Amino acid sequence: MNFSYLLFISFLFTLSISAKTYGQGTDHIKTTKLRINPDYARGGVVSDIFDSIRYIPLETTKESTFGLISNLQISTHYFVFNDINTKSIFVFNKQGKFVSKISTVPQMMPETKFMFSDFVLNPFNEKIYFPYYRKIDNRRSSKISIAIINPTGSVQEVIDLDTTLEKSINYSSFSFIDSNTAIFSTESRDTSVHHYFYEVKNFKQITRKIAPILSTDPFVDYSKNYQNASRTMGYTIWQRNTDYDYLLSEGGDFSKYRFIFPKRLSLDSAVYFDTAMMKNGQLLARYIEVMHDKITSIDHLLKMDNNLSFTLAKGNSNTSHDVFLYGLSSGTLFCLGIVQPDATNGYLPFIDTDISEADKDYIYAAVPAYALFEAKENTAAKHPVYDGQMRQFFATETRKSNPVIVQLKLKKRL
Repeated sequence: MNFSYLLFISFLFTLSISAKTYGQGTDHIKTTKLRINPDYARGGVVSDIFDSIRYIPLETTKESTFGLISNLQISTHYFVFNDINTKSIFVFNKQGKFVSKISTVPQMMPETKFMFSDFVLNPFNEKIYFPYYRKIDNRRSSKISIAIINPTGSVQEVIDLDTTLEKSINYSSFSFIDSNTAIFSTESRDTSVHHYFYEVKNFKQITRKIAPILSTDPFVDYSKNYQNASRTMGYTIWQRNTDYDYLLSEGGDFSKYRFIFPKRLSLDSAVYFDTAMMKNGQLLARYIEVMHDKITSIDHLLKMDNNLSFTLAKGNSNTSHDVFLYGLSSGTLFCLGIVQPDATNGYLPFIDTDISEADKDYIYAAVPAYALFEAKENTAAKHPVYDGQMRQFFATETRKSNPVIVQLKLKKRL
Protein backbone atom coordinates (compact mmCIF):
# COMPACT_ATOMS: atom_id res chain seq x y z
CA MET A 1 0.00 0.00 0.00
CA ASN A 2 1.68 3.23 -1.12
CA PHE A 3 2.07 6.39 0.89
CA SER A 4 -0.25 8.55 -1.27
CA TYR A 5 -3.08 6.04 -0.81
CA LEU A 6 -2.60 6.19 2.99
CA LEU A 7 -2.77 9.98 2.85
CA PHE A 8 -6.01 9.76 0.84
CA ILE A 9 -7.58 7.37 3.40
CA SER A 10 -6.45 9.65 6.22
CA PHE A 11 -8.03 12.62 4.42
CA LEU A 12 -11.37 10.81 4.05
CA PHE A 13 -11.31 9.81 7.72
CA THR A 14 -10.66 13.43 8.73
CA LEU A 15 -13.61 14.58 6.60
CA SER A 16 -15.81 11.95 8.25
CA ILE A 17 -14.87 13.06 11.76
CA SER A 18 -15.34 16.74 10.81
CA ALA A 19 -18.82 16.11 9.41
CA LYS A 20 -19.89 14.28 12.57
CA THR A 21 -18.46 16.96 14.80
CA TYR A 22 -19.55 20.12 13.05
CA GLY A 23 -22.62 19.18 11.02
CA GLN A 24 -23.59 20.85 7.75
CA GLY A 25 -24.63 24.36 6.86
CA THR A 26 -28.32 25.12 6.58
CA ASP A 27 -28.19 24.86 2.77
CA HIS A 28 -27.48 21.12 3.16
CA ILE A 29 -30.26 20.44 5.66
CA LYS A 30 -33.16 18.46 4.20
CA THR A 31 -35.76 20.98 3.05
CA THR A 32 -39.51 20.45 2.70
CA LYS A 33 -41.13 23.09 0.51
CA LEU A 34 -44.68 24.09 1.49
CA ARG A 35 -46.73 26.03 -1.06
CA ILE A 36 -49.36 27.79 1.02
CA ASN A 37 -52.18 29.91 -0.40
CA PRO A 38 -54.53 31.06 2.39
CA ASP A 39 -57.26 31.77 -0.20
CA TYR A 40 -57.69 28.02 -0.72
CA ALA A 41 -58.01 27.09 2.96
CA ARG A 42 -60.98 24.93 3.90
CA GLY A 43 -63.44 25.39 6.74
CA GLY A 44 -66.03 22.93 8.07
CA VAL A 45 -67.10 22.00 11.60
CA VAL A 46 -64.95 20.79 14.48
CA SER A 47 -66.08 17.15 14.13
CA ASP A 48 -64.58 17.15 10.59
CA ILE A 49 -61.10 17.83 12.00
CA PHE A 50 -60.94 16.75 15.63
CA ASP A 51 -61.59 13.37 17.23
CA SER A 52 -62.04 14.97 20.64
CA ILE A 53 -62.09 18.36 22.35
CA ARG A 54 -61.57 18.73 26.09
CA TYR A 55 -61.90 21.99 28.03
CA ILE A 56 -59.61 22.32 31.08
CA PRO A 57 -60.50 25.32 33.29
CA LEU A 58 -57.50 26.73 35.14
CA GLU A 59 -58.28 27.09 38.83
CA THR A 60 -59.09 30.67 39.82
CA THR A 61 -58.04 31.72 43.32
CA LYS A 62 -56.60 34.94 44.71
CA GLU A 63 -53.07 33.56 44.32
CA SER A 64 -53.57 31.93 40.92
CA THR A 65 -55.38 34.73 39.07
CA PHE A 66 -53.51 36.01 36.03
CA GLY A 67 -54.14 38.04 32.88
CA LEU A 68 -52.79 36.43 29.71
CA ILE A 69 -51.10 33.15 28.80
CA SER A 70 -47.77 33.71 27.07
CA ASN A 71 -45.14 31.13 26.06
CA LEU A 72 -47.26 28.13 27.06
CA GLN A 73 -45.12 25.01 27.49
CA ILE A 74 -46.28 21.51 28.34
CA SER A 75 -44.81 18.42 29.96
CA THR A 76 -46.34 15.13 31.00
CA HIS A 77 -47.95 16.55 34.14
CA TYR A 78 -47.90 20.36 33.82
CA PHE A 79 -48.94 23.49 31.96
CA VAL A 80 -46.36 26.26 32.47
CA PHE A 81 -46.60 29.80 31.09
CA ASN A 82 -45.66 33.42 31.64
CA ASP A 83 -48.15 36.16 32.50
CA ILE A 84 -46.95 39.59 31.42
CA ASN A 85 -49.41 41.39 33.71
CA THR A 86 -48.11 39.89 36.95
CA LYS A 87 -44.58 39.36 35.55
CA SER A 88 -44.62 35.79 36.82
CA ILE A 89 -44.40 32.18 35.73
CA PHE A 90 -47.47 30.07 36.56
CA VAL A 91 -47.63 26.29 36.92
CA PHE A 92 -50.88 24.29 36.74
CA ASN A 93 -51.25 20.53 36.56
CA LYS A 94 -52.94 18.82 33.61
CA GLN A 95 -56.26 18.78 35.49
CA GLY A 96 -56.15 22.59 35.78
CA LYS A 97 -55.22 22.74 39.49
CA PHE A 98 -52.93 25.58 40.54
CA VAL A 99 -49.45 24.40 41.58
CA SER A 100 -47.21 27.47 41.93
CA LYS A 101 -46.47 31.06 40.97
CA ILE A 102 -42.84 32.06 40.44
CA SER A 103 -42.22 35.80 40.81
CA THR A 104 -38.58 35.97 41.86
CA VAL A 105 -35.33 34.00 41.92
CA PRO A 106 -32.17 34.56 44.00
CA GLN A 107 -30.54 38.00 43.53
CA MET A 108 -32.69 38.85 40.52
CA MET A 109 -32.47 42.48 39.41
CA PRO A 110 -36.06 43.81 39.76
CA GLU A 111 -35.98 45.72 36.47
CA THR A 112 -35.39 42.46 34.57
CA LYS A 113 -38.64 40.70 35.58
CA PHE A 114 -39.69 40.93 31.94
CA MET A 115 -37.21 38.10 31.34
CA PHE A 116 -39.62 35.60 32.89
CA SER A 117 -40.96 35.12 29.37
CA ASP A 118 -37.65 33.45 28.47
CA PHE A 119 -38.11 30.40 30.72
CA VAL A 120 -37.76 26.90 29.27
CA LEU A 121 -39.61 23.84 30.58
CA ASN A 122 -37.51 20.69 30.28
CA PRO A 123 -40.00 17.95 29.23
CA PHE A 124 -37.57 15.20 30.30
CA ASN A 125 -37.39 16.13 34.00
CA GLU A 126 -40.24 18.69 34.16
CA LYS A 127 -38.04 21.37 35.73
CA ILE A 128 -38.16 25.02 34.73
CA TYR A 129 -34.96 26.70 33.54
CA PHE A 130 -34.88 30.47 33.72
CA PRO A 131 -32.00 32.64 32.37
CA TYR A 132 -31.67 35.99 34.13
CA TYR A 133 -29.31 38.75 35.25
CA ARG A 134 -28.12 37.96 38.78
CA LYS A 135 -26.69 40.67 41.03
CA ILE A 136 -23.10 40.23 42.19
CA ASP A 137 -22.37 41.19 45.80
CA ASN A 138 -25.38 43.52 45.93
CA ARG A 139 -23.77 45.81 43.36
CA ARG A 140 -25.27 46.98 40.07
CA SER A 141 -22.95 44.62 38.23
CA SER A 142 -24.48 41.31 37.20
CA LYS A 143 -23.89 38.11 35.31
CA ILE A 144 -26.07 35.69 33.37
CA SER A 145 -27.29 32.80 35.50
CA ILE A 146 -29.70 29.92 35.00
CA ALA A 147 -32.14 29.19 37.83
CA ILE A 148 -33.36 25.59 37.93
CA ILE A 149 -36.85 25.63 39.47
CA ASN A 150 -39.04 22.74 40.56
CA PRO A 151 -42.71 22.80 39.45
CA THR A 152 -43.65 23.57 43.08
CA GLY A 153 -41.79 26.89 42.73
CA SER A 154 -38.70 26.10 44.84
CA VAL A 155 -35.32 26.98 43.32
CA GLN A 156 -33.20 23.84 43.20
CA GLU A 157 -29.98 25.37 41.90
CA VAL A 158 -28.51 28.49 40.27
CA ILE A 159 -25.84 27.98 37.63
CA ASP A 160 -23.57 30.84 36.52
CA LEU A 161 -22.59 30.77 32.86
CA ASP A 162 -18.86 31.18 32.38
CA THR A 163 -17.74 34.21 30.37
CA THR A 164 -16.79 32.25 27.25
CA LEU A 165 -20.13 30.48 27.05
CA GLU A 166 -22.09 33.62 27.91
CA LYS A 167 -20.41 35.45 25.04
CA SER A 168 -21.02 32.81 22.36
CA ILE A 169 -24.58 31.57 22.99
CA ASN A 170 -27.97 33.23 22.83
CA TYR A 171 -28.75 32.43 26.46
CA SER A 172 -32.50 33.07 26.10
CA SER A 173 -32.99 30.75 23.11
CA PHE A 174 -32.48 27.07 23.85
CA SER A 175 -34.29 23.74 24.13
CA PHE A 176 -33.53 20.37 25.66
CA ILE A 177 -32.73 17.11 23.92
CA ASP A 178 -32.39 15.20 27.21
CA SER A 179 -32.40 15.98 30.93
CA ASN A 180 -28.94 17.56 30.87
CA THR A 181 -28.23 18.61 27.27
CA ALA A 182 -29.58 21.66 25.46
CA ILE A 183 -29.35 23.05 21.94
CA PHE A 184 -28.57 26.80 22.00
CA SER A 185 -28.79 29.31 19.22
CA THR A 186 -25.41 31.02 18.96
CA GLU A 187 -24.54 34.69 19.29
CA SER A 188 -23.24 35.21 15.76
CA ARG A 189 -22.08 38.79 16.39
CA ASP A 190 -19.17 37.20 18.24
CA THR A 191 -16.57 36.81 15.49
CA SER A 192 -15.27 33.60 17.10
CA VAL A 193 -18.63 31.88 16.49
CA HIS A 194 -18.88 30.04 13.16
CA HIS A 195 -21.99 27.90 13.65
CA TYR A 196 -25.70 28.58 14.02
CA PHE A 197 -26.16 26.21 16.98
CA TYR A 198 -24.21 24.68 19.86
CA GLU A 199 -25.01 21.58 21.87
CA VAL A 200 -24.21 22.31 25.53
CA LYS A 201 -23.93 19.83 28.41
CA ASN A 202 -25.03 20.93 31.90
CA PHE A 203 -24.73 24.60 30.84
CA LYS A 204 -20.95 24.20 31.05
CA GLN A 205 -19.47 22.36 28.10
CA ILE A 206 -20.01 22.79 24.35
CA THR A 207 -20.13 19.19 23.09
CA ARG A 208 -21.08 19.80 19.46
CA LYS A 209 -21.18 22.59 16.89
CA ILE A 210 -24.08 22.41 14.45
CA ALA A 211 -24.62 23.94 10.98
CA PRO A 212 -21.72 26.20 9.91
CA ILE A 213 -22.71 29.82 9.28
CA LEU A 214 -22.85 30.33 5.53
CA SER A 215 -20.82 33.01 3.79
CA THR A 216 -23.78 33.39 1.41
CA ASP A 217 -26.25 34.10 4.23
CA PRO A 218 -27.85 37.49 3.39
CA PHE A 219 -28.74 38.13 7.04
CA VAL A 220 -26.29 40.35 8.90
CA ASP A 221 -24.95 40.48 12.45
CA TYR A 222 -27.57 39.55 15.06
CA SER A 223 -30.10 38.90 12.27
CA LYS A 224 -28.29 35.62 11.57
CA ASN A 225 -29.35 34.37 14.99
CA TYR A 226 -32.19 31.88 15.23
CA GLN A 227 -34.81 32.22 17.96
CA ASN A 228 -37.13 29.59 19.42
CA ALA A 229 -40.45 29.88 17.62
CA SER A 230 -41.94 27.03 19.64
CA ARG A 231 -40.97 24.01 21.70
CA THR A 232 -43.06 20.88 21.70
CA MET A 233 -42.36 17.59 23.46
CA GLY A 234 -39.67 16.22 21.15
CA TYR A 235 -39.40 19.02 18.59
CA THR A 236 -38.16 22.60 18.51
CA ILE A 237 -38.91 25.14 15.76
CA TRP A 238 -36.35 27.90 15.10
CA GLN A 239 -36.98 31.13 13.18
CA ARG A 240 -35.53 34.49 12.14
CA ASN A 241 -37.24 37.83 11.44
CA THR A 242 -38.64 38.16 7.88
CA ASP A 243 -37.40 34.65 6.99
CA TYR A 244 -39.83 32.11 5.51
CA ASP A 245 -37.39 29.25 6.20
CA TYR A 246 -37.99 27.56 9.56
CA LEU A 247 -35.69 24.96 11.09
CA LEU A 248 -36.98 21.98 13.04
CA SER A 249 -34.72 20.14 15.45
CA GLU A 250 -35.50 16.72 16.87
CA GLY A 251 -32.79 15.67 19.26
CA GLY A 252 -29.64 16.86 17.52
CA ASP A 253 -31.01 16.39 13.99
CA PHE A 254 -32.22 19.33 11.90
CA SER A 255 -34.58 19.68 8.96
CA LYS A 256 -36.09 22.71 7.27
CA TYR A 257 -39.53 23.92 6.20
CA ARG A 258 -39.57 26.51 3.42
CA PHE A 259 -42.89 28.35 3.13
CA ILE A 260 -43.72 29.63 -0.34
CA PHE A 261 -46.62 32.10 -0.53
CA PRO A 262 -48.27 33.86 -3.49
CA LYS A 263 -46.15 36.82 -4.60
CA ARG A 264 -48.81 39.33 -3.59
CA LEU A 265 -48.52 38.12 0.04
CA SER A 266 -44.74 37.77 0.18
CA LEU A 267 -42.17 40.21 1.52
CA ASP A 268 -39.70 41.59 -0.99
CA SER A 269 -36.53 39.51 -0.56
CA ALA A 270 -34.50 42.72 -0.98
CA VAL A 271 -35.09 43.33 2.73
CA TYR A 272 -32.61 40.52 3.47
CA PHE A 273 -29.88 42.47 1.71
CA ASP A 274 -30.69 45.86 3.24
CA THR A 275 -27.77 46.06 5.64
CA ALA A 276 -28.89 49.33 7.22
CA MET A 277 -32.32 47.91 8.03
CA MET A 278 -31.16 44.48 9.20
CA LYS A 279 -28.64 46.11 11.55
CA ASN A 280 -31.22 48.47 13.02
CA GLY A 281 -33.91 46.75 15.09
CA GLN A 282 -36.13 49.85 15.14
CA LEU A 283 -36.03 50.27 11.36
CA LEU A 284 -36.88 46.61 10.87
CA ALA A 285 -39.73 46.79 13.39
CA ARG A 286 -41.23 49.81 11.60
CA TYR A 287 -40.90 48.07 8.23
CA ILE A 288 -42.75 45.00 9.51
CA GLU A 289 -45.44 47.13 11.16
CA VAL A 290 -46.45 48.83 7.89
CA MET A 291 -46.57 45.64 5.82
CA HIS A 292 -50.30 45.16 6.45
CA ASP A 293 -50.88 43.27 3.18
CA LYS A 294 -47.82 40.97 3.45
CA ILE A 295 -47.09 37.90 5.54
CA THR A 296 -44.43 39.20 7.90
CA SER A 297 -44.04 36.12 10.09
CA ILE A 298 -45.24 32.59 10.68
CA ASP A 299 -45.99 32.41 14.38
CA HIS A 300 -46.73 29.50 16.72
CA LEU A 301 -45.49 26.97 14.17
CA LEU A 302 -46.07 23.53 15.68
CA LYS A 303 -45.64 19.98 14.40
CA MET A 304 -47.95 17.17 15.47
CA ASP A 305 -47.24 13.82 13.83
CA ASN A 306 -47.79 14.54 10.12
CA ASN A 307 -49.47 17.92 10.51
CA LEU A 308 -48.45 21.54 11.08
CA SER A 309 -50.37 24.35 12.74
CA PHE A 310 -49.32 27.97 12.40
CA THR A 311 -50.48 31.59 12.46
CA LEU A 312 -49.79 33.89 9.52
CA ALA A 313 -49.20 37.42 10.78
CA LYS A 314 -49.58 40.47 8.55
CA GLY A 315 -47.83 43.52 9.90
CA ASN A 316 -47.95 43.09 13.67
CA SER A 317 -51.43 41.63 13.98
CA ASN A 318 -53.37 38.42 13.57
CA THR A 319 -56.78 36.95 14.45
CA SER A 320 -58.27 33.47 14.58
CA HIS A 321 -58.83 33.78 10.82
CA ASP A 322 -55.05 33.69 10.41
CA VAL A 323 -54.65 30.31 12.20
CA PHE A 324 -54.10 27.35 9.88
CA LEU A 325 -53.74 23.58 9.99
CA TYR A 326 -51.81 21.84 7.21
CA GLY A 327 -51.61 18.14 6.40
CA LEU A 328 -48.05 17.35 5.31
CA SER A 329 -49.13 14.22 3.41
CA SER A 330 -52.42 15.42 1.92
CA GLY A 331 -51.47 19.06 1.33
CA THR A 332 -54.88 20.03 2.76
CA LEU A 333 -55.03 23.48 4.36
CA PHE A 334 -57.69 24.37 6.96
CA CYS A 335 -58.35 27.86 8.32
CA LEU A 336 -59.34 27.26 11.93
CA GLY A 337 -60.92 30.71 12.13
CA ILE A 338 -63.72 29.59 9.79
CA VAL A 339 -64.16 26.12 11.30
CA GLN A 340 -67.45 26.21 13.21
CA PRO A 341 -68.19 24.69 16.63
CA ASP A 342 -70.91 22.02 16.66
CA ALA A 343 -72.75 19.79 19.12
CA THR A 344 -69.63 17.69 19.77
CA ASN A 345 -68.00 20.58 21.66
CA GLY A 346 -71.16 22.22 22.98
CA TYR A 347 -70.97 24.99 20.34
CA LEU A 348 -68.15 26.59 22.32
CA PRO A 349 -65.15 28.44 20.81
CA PHE A 350 -62.06 26.23 20.63
CA ILE A 351 -59.35 28.81 19.80
CA ASP A 352 -58.81 32.50 20.44
CA THR A 353 -55.99 33.97 18.36
CA ASP A 354 -53.63 31.00 17.98
CA ILE A 355 -52.77 27.39 18.74
CA SER A 356 -50.36 27.74 21.64
CA GLU A 357 -48.69 24.35 22.08
CA ALA A 358 -48.63 20.71 21.04
CA ASP A 359 -47.44 17.33 22.17
CA LYS A 360 -47.40 13.96 20.41
CA ASP A 361 -51.15 13.48 20.91
CA TYR A 362 -52.82 16.89 21.13
CA ILE A 363 -52.71 20.55 20.20
CA TYR A 364 -53.61 23.17 22.81
CA ALA A 365 -55.23 26.59 22.75
CA ALA A 366 -56.38 29.04 25.43
CA VAL A 367 -59.84 30.62 25.39
CA PRO A 368 -60.87 33.51 27.70
CA ALA A 369 -63.64 32.80 30.19
CA TYR A 370 -65.79 35.67 28.88
CA ALA A 371 -65.78 34.14 25.36
CA LEU A 372 -67.08 30.83 26.73
CA PHE A 373 -69.86 32.48 28.76
CA GLU A 374 -70.85 34.55 25.73
CA ALA A 375 -71.05 31.44 23.53
CA LYS A 376 -73.11 29.62 26.17
CA GLU A 377 -75.65 32.45 26.19
CA ASN A 378 -75.79 32.76 22.41
CA THR A 379 -76.35 29.02 21.81
CA ALA A 380 -78.79 28.29 24.64
CA ALA A 381 -81.57 27.61 22.10
CA LYS A 382 -79.52 24.69 20.70
CA HIS A 383 -79.55 23.00 24.12
CA PRO A 384 -75.82 22.23 24.18
CA VAL A 385 -74.53 19.37 26.30
CA TYR A 386 -71.39 19.99 28.39
CA ASP A 387 -69.18 17.53 30.23
CA GLY A 388 -69.00 17.58 34.03
CA GLN A 389 -65.97 19.88 34.19
CA MET A 390 -67.60 22.55 32.01
CA ARG A 391 -70.94 22.26 33.82
CA GLN A 392 -69.09 23.02 37.05
CA PHE A 393 -67.18 25.84 35.35
CA PHE A 394 -70.36 27.58 34.22
CA ALA A 395 -71.96 27.02 37.63
CA THR A 396 -69.10 28.35 39.78
CA GLU A 397 -66.97 30.69 37.66
CA THR A 398 -67.51 34.09 36.05
CA ARG A 399 -66.49 35.97 32.93
CA LYS A 400 -63.48 37.28 34.89
CA SER A 401 -62.16 33.82 35.78
CA ASN A 402 -58.89 32.47 34.43
CA PRO A 403 -58.74 31.33 30.79
CA VAL A 404 -59.53 27.72 29.86
CA ILE A 405 -57.02 25.42 28.14
CA VAL A 406 -58.55 23.56 25.19
CA GLN A 407 -57.02 20.17 24.37
CA LEU A 408 -57.72 19.08 20.77
CA LYS A 409 -57.02 15.67 19.28
CA LEU A 410 -56.65 15.71 15.51
CA LYS A 411 -58.13 13.08 13.25
CA LYS A 412 -55.43 10.77 11.88
CA ARG A 413 -56.12 11.65 8.24
CA LEU A 414 -56.83 15.27 7.34
